[in-house]
Amino acid sequence: MNTRKLFLTSLLAAATMSVPAYAWTTGADGLPVITDFLPETASQSDALTISKNTVYKPGSGSTTTFTIGNNDLVLDSLSNEGGSGKTGEFTLTSISGGTGGVWFKSGSWKLESSATISTTGDLYLQGGQFWVSAEKTIANDVFLGTSSFIAPEGDLARSALRIGAMANLTGTTTILSEGTNIAFQGGALNITKLSGSGNITTSQWTGDTGTRVITVENAEDFTGTISLANRIQLNWSSSTATFGGLSGSGSVAGGSNLNIKGAQNTTFSGTVGSSTNGVALALTGTGAQSFTGTSYFSTVSVADTAALSLGGTVSLANTVSVSGSGSVSVNDSVIFILNDNYKSDNTWTLISGASSVGGWSNLTVNNFRQSDGSLFSGRSEISVGTSGAVTITEGTPASLVWNGTSENSTWNTSTTNKNWTNANLSSEDKADIFYTLDNVTFGAEAGIRTVKLADGSALTVGDMTVKGAEYTFQQTTKDSASASASISGNTLRIESGAKLTSKTVNLLFDDIVLAGQLSLDADKFSASALTWGKLTFEGGTLHIEDTQNASEFLSIREVVMNGAGAITSKWSRDSGTKFTIGTLSGTGDLSISGGTMEPITYSIGTLSGYTGKLSMAGTGNNLTVEIRGNFGGVIDVNAGTLKMMSSAVLGGTVNINDGGMVNLTGTETNHTATFKVNAGGTLKVTGHDSFKYNDANGGIVMTGAEGNLAKFVIADKNGENYASMTLSKNITLKGNTLVSSEGGASFNTFGGTVTATGTNNTISSEIKLRSAFMVEVTNLGDMLEISGALTKHSDGNNGFKKTGNGVLKLSGRNNYDCATTIEAGRLVAASSSALGSGKTTVKSGAELGLVAGKAVTVTNGIDLESGAKLVVDMTGQTAGTEEIVLTLISNTALKYSENAFELDCTSLLGSVVVLENLSETLSAWTQSLSYSGNTLKLTMTIPEPSVFGLLAGLGALALAGTRRRRRKA
Repeated sequence: MNTRKLFLTSLLAAATMSVPAYAWTTGADGLPVITDFLPETASQSDALTISKNTVYKPGSGSTTTFTIGNNDLVLDSLSNEGGSGKTGEFTLTSISGGTGGVWFKSGSWKLESSATISTTGDLYLQGGQFWVSAEKTIANDVFLGTSSFIAPEGDLARSALRIGAMANLTGTTTILSEGTNIAFQGGALNITKLSGSGNITTSQWTGDTGTRVITVENAEDFTGTISLANRIQLNWSSSTATFGGLSGSGSVAGGSNLNIKGAQNTTFSGTVGSSTNGVALALTGTGAQSFTGTSYFSTVSVADTAALSLGGTVSLANTVSVSGSGSVSVNDSVIFILNDNYKSDNTWTLISGASSVGGWSNLTVNNFRQSDGSLFSGRSEISVGTSGAVTITEGTPASLVWNGTSENSTWNTSTTNKNWTNANLSSEDKADIFYTLDNVTFGAEAGIRTVKLADGSALTVGDMTVKGAEYTFQQTTKDSASASASISGNTLRIESGAKLTSKTVNLLFDDIVLAGQLSLDADKFSASALTWGKLTFEGGTLHIEDTQNASEFLSIREVVMNGAGAITSKWSRDSGTKFTIGTLSGTGDLSISGGTMEPITYSIGTLSGYTGKLSMAGTGNNLTVEIRGNFGGVIDVNAGTLKMMSSAVLGGTVNINDGGMVNLTGTETNHTATFKVNAGGTLKVTGHDSFKYNDANGGIVMTGAEGNLAKFVIADKNGENYASMTLSKNITLKGNTLVSSEGGASFNTFGGTVTATGTNNTISSEIKLRSAFMVEVTNLGDMLEISGALTKHSDGNNGFKKTGNGVLKLSGRNNYDCATTIEAGRLVAASSSALGSGKTTVKSGAELGLVAGKAVTVTNGIDLESGAKLVVDMTGQTAGTEEIVLTLISNTALKYSENAFELDCTSLLGSVVVLENLSETLSAWTQSLSYSGNTLKLTMTIPEPSVFGLLAGLGALALAGTRRRRRKA
């Protein structure tokens, strides 16, 4: 804007509207500064012709045509009055005139397809927003500054220039010192000439997923930096024009010429060029430029005191030159050389410079990698030829032994910290200094065994061995965890009797071999997870303590058990931390134990060929081991929970001991293991139909102790009532056991036998009789109670059979309809529906037990074979009680030796019907038995005085006149 035109304006009256009057002065940067205004109502959507410098403040939504001649126009908005609002979107139809300029002070001014700008004055995009929504070529000089416009779309806010279509700025585009932001929601931007000192930042609307290109054809005295957002690409086509630095994560078009001349330090993490079209890089000035992404350079030159740092994947071709005090450093990069200088005679020629260049001023090579990605040894030699060619001659890594003798002994590559010895290199001045890829040993010799690494440092070794002593690795700042130091290499071996404790030092080896102990003080690590390749146990222990609340602290691709090994941990933070093992193999036993404070989970993927024993040890319930692969060996669960995931199948033997639990979560899983649930152990099923035997082997053996039950829990998964166990083989209960269910779950019979020995065995879960179901209570005196309901499975059933000399008590609400056969021992019907609705047969020598006071309803009859007995438990009954024992409904019958019971069947008492547990008093009473109306009735009657002579006087008469009846359906 021509500042000589700025002056106090008076109220300008157009033919059809009035415009607010303003006064302004000229600021230090030549831009108008409004000092006062007299707001008046301005009509909208009308043409405006001005004859003086004017400030225009329309209401929202105006569409306006301006004729400004040689006068300056400030576009403001009513919503910006008082400085409280910076919104408002308007549409420009045209701006025409002579040399007048336009200042977009607030609001967003949209230039649509039919809009034109024919004035030759300057355009100041500062405060407001200039929105190119259709392809336009703008020949005016444009000044870009900051914007306070708040766009409805947050990604487009605070942008002085908003690009929605192809925009060609063919004048000079000047970036004001305050800097500017250019936002894209489509299109592209072409700048013919760029100048100014401000920095350019870019942004992109999240709804726009395309790559947007900024092309700069030329620049003149532009010293600002350019920051490229993720999908923004810079095409800098001028071979001579410079800018101040490059940052961001976007990309640079192949064939560009990055001529960076600045005093700032900038880092660019995006992609530079392509494999077929590199970028020419020229770096001058005093600044430092870093490239950490994938970069393809055709030529590189560094001059003055500029510094170039290369990281990521870098391709260099043709010429790299350094002059003056310039420097190039290559940090942890894979370098691809695109010229003819390949490896020959153990020498790599990396970069060939032009003959006119006097070699490199400075070259720093840190962890430099060959084209195959492998590291060069730190003992390789770097040389510069007379033509500027740089070569690296591979050196042989040394084998060093630690000899640090002071509390401040530090492991690094500094020539002032000489804490190593090596007989083979004793004649060299580098014998006591560590270099990249050297093999290192920490021996059993006396001395300081705390090894310090510089905070955040990263060292790379060949192999590392710890022998026969205890060492501690830590950063110089002992408790710092903000940026852990690291040691990486091929193999770490800790020999038998040795111990290595790592504090704030990440160990990143391809292979770790433990014959001794490795302890990670995880509380001092950074929060990111460690990743190891292979961990081999040869009798050693891995111990991990505490965490930085990382959701996954350690991931190991493969654990190999060449000998026994243990993983121990002690956790004090509630972080749900997980340790992941990809595969477990080998023959050695592995013990996993957890602390008592907070939850820890070990996740094991596949157990490929693993034949050792897996043990879970420790105390508390905060240890979980998840197995996702099949396993046929021995597992001892002594603590915590073993969780079988997905469709993983267990074979072999699983011992579940006091404090341990096995949780089966799969679907239609055919386990063949023998599960031995001991006192205090729990076997739990939470998957859908997830416990189905399908082999001649396998089963569940439960052995509890007095006051410490062995438990088997069938749990409802997610409250959907479908978690079930399908029993096709055997469950053995050996006393003090409990089989229960949660949330309506049940187990289904599909063949198989429940065998019980000892006492205090209980099944409280519902049992669905899908096929023939047999319960054996083995020995006289053994006892099993099924208090859960026996029900009919939807697929039908084939009978229920009781065997063995012990007692089976049914006390649930049963509704099964198959036949019940009592082969041996006693079945006690302890509820009214205990015998279901099918026919009950009591074999010779077997017994059907009834409980006095608890009548049993029989739907389909009872057959007592010759020698069978009906036993009535009279426990708790008192004299004068008349008991109803059985009620048979419909036309069913109670038979003995194929003959129906007679009306007066008292003669069967003592032979076929036996009364047990009569009190001393009650035993003297007269008992009678009748079977009338399908009801078997037991009646107790007061005896004659001569028989009951001990009863005296009125007391005996009172009892003789008293009869009570008690029924229970």
